[in-house]
Amino acid sequence: KGVVKSGSHLVFAPLPNPNPTLQSAADLLAKLKAGPDGAPKVLMLLDWTARVNSACDADVKVISAYHTLLLTSLRALDAHLHGESAIMPGVTVVTQSDAILADPSSYWISVINAGRHFSLDAVMGLNLGLGGGMKDAEGVGKVIGRLMLIGDVLAVNPGSVALDAAAVDAADGVGGLSLEDGGAAPRSVEGHLIAGFYS
Repeated sequence: KGVVKSGSHLVFAPLPNPNPTLQSAADLLAKLKAGPDGAPKVLMLLDWTARVNSACDADVKVISAYHTLLLTSLRALDAHLHGESAIMPGVTVVTQSDAILADPSSYWISVINAGRHFSLDAVMGLNLGLGGGMKDAEGVGKVIGRLMLIGDVLAVNPGSVALDAAAVDAADGVGGLSLEDGGAAPRSVEGHLIAGFYS
């Protein structure tokens, strides 16, 4: 509520992992810079999705430390690469848990509606031509995480979205998606779900 302007360029940070790289920070800067001119830029840190997916053993302190390291790297790399035209000072950083807790009822209703909108096969990524899809043994965390991603998009109401392969668990790359002009065909299950929800 009021934290992020509607029509923003939304970029999802990668899920925390035990081996962060400077390349992931560079990739995020490129995604932030690629947003439409004049659109507010939003970087969402997926702390609760990290927990449901057992990223970094779902340890809250480790997830928080990862995000601190990522943001520090982003700011340092941005200042080094862009100098006075740095991107990060104009980026609104939102932690998923803060966004959810701002209006939890509406958020979880959005997630439930996303779950009602899609079949379980669609959420699992079956029959999309993006690989074999999720297997039953991979757990409910990924299903919940994918539905939460749709809830995050609905909460921000962006004009465009940049999905990180590590954030969305896509094996075949990044699925960028523009919500205004249809954008390129999504290259991840999550991209297909978001596009399908808006169609």
